[in-house]
Amino acid sequence: MTEQPRQSRSLPLRHVSRRTLAAVLLLFTLLAGACSNGVENTDVAYASTEDMAFDTAGPGASNESTFGETEDFEAAEADKAHIDDRPSRLSTTGSAGAEVSAQLPDLGRDIIFTATLEISATNVSEATRQAIRSIEGRGGFLFAQETRGGAGGTSVLTFKVLPEHFQAALNDLGSVGEVRSQSISAEDVSAVVVDLQSRINTAEASVKRLRNLLDDASELATIATLENQLLQRETSLEQLRGQLRTVRNQVDLATVTVYVTELLNRPGLALEAMAYEGHDGGFGCFDAAGVRSLESGDPVTICYRVTNTGDTPLVDVTLDDAALGATIGSIVLVDGSVTQIHPGESVLLAHETELSEAVRVRTSVAATGLDVDGNEISKEVQATAAIMRFDIINENDGIPSFGEVLRSSWKTLATAAIVIALIAVAIAPFAVVLLIIGLPLWMAVKRQRSARAADRPPRPAPPAPPAKGLADTDTTDTTEDTAGTA
Repeated sequence: MTEQPRQSRSLPLRHVSRRTLAAVLLLFTLLAGACSNGVENTDVAYASTEDMAFDTAGPGASNESTFGETEDFEAAEADKAHIDDRPSRLSTTGSAGAEVSAQLPDLGRDIIFTATLEISATNVSEATRQAIRSIEGRGGFLFAQETRGGAGGTSVLTFKVLPEHFQAALNDLGSVGEVRSQSISAEDVSAVVVDLQSRINTAEASVKRLRNLLDDASELATIATLENQLLQRETSLEQLRGQLRTVRNQVDLATVTVYVTELLNRPGLALEAMAYEGHDGGFGCFDAAGVRSLESGDPVTICYRVTNTGDTPLVDVTLDDAALGATIGSIVLVDGSVTQIHPGESVLLAHETELSEAVRVRTSVAATGLDVDGNEISKEVQATAAIMRFDIINENDGIPSFGEVLRSSWKTLATAAIVIALIAVAIAPFAVVLLIIGLPLWMAVKRQRSARAADRPPRPAPPAPPAKGLADTDTTDTTEDTAGTA
């Protein structure tokens, strides 16, 4: 009977422990389910966020995390707006994916382009109209015009074009007529613009301060002083603004000046001549020192410069020098071509020879001009150089001529003067040293002599000789006294 109660008490304890264990297991199961759902939801969130990042970056972008970029979204949008405000160097046309065409690069510099052309045409009026039409076709305009009609008419045209059309405008103007000369320049004025803008900003701030002070001023003297200073600074400010506008206008529009002259088919020719001692293939022409006196048999080179001073090309150039026997075929061509000389061009020639006697040289040159169609003009043009005289030294052993004696005397005097000058230059330092040392010594000796003369006692004056009458009287009286005494 005692065993039954023990069994009845043990059964409830087992049942409680099993229930508790089941409850605990159920609780753990629920907790595990909740954790698993949270982990799954978190993974889904991460996955969706990564998918959004990849979609925003687009295909081909890197797989870097974009969570940090979300915090700087506003800054990125601001930077994007700032970038969109800047001028772009690329322009797109058509739908998306169309070809992109590059514009001219913006160097960020302020450059003034200018050009000057000299054009010759058979009809100045027609060439002027054609030049104006060509510039207007490039978006430019005529800024100034000065035309003179009649024989030898001329026209001066000043155009303004955009810098990007500058070179194309020059090419168009070159087809108006025959271009004689052309000069192009580009000046960078970026530093000038920056300096003017800085001075304008400073002047504006100064004017603003003076206006504020003038508003607060109450005394008449102060008001008058401030108004005077304000007037001066406003004037300076307007001058600076005007200078800046002028510079910017020159930068914004390039300037092209065209000189149109009438092509008259007037050939012209000029000839220059000089001579120097020696033979070097004409290398020293118009650079070496000229010579007029030579010893018999010494080599000498005579140079000729032939210049086309007309408005037509020159052909069939000939050269004649009877004294030397020089011709186009016998001289050395140093520079240029004698086949055809265009307007403004020069040809340099050299004639190497040896002189054995005195001679006078007078060289002439001739050529034929071509008209606009390339036909020869019937009238031939000529030019003659200045006369050159060459003297030969020691030509004979007889009595020298007056010119030789004069030249020899002049050379002797010049040599003597040079020798005297060299001697004087050599002696000058010693003379200066002797003067510096000797002058104080001479002054010291002179002072010493003066001191000795002052210390020496004065000499007694010699007695004056007695007068003749007084001497005779004294002698008679002495004789009488002597006789009486005796």
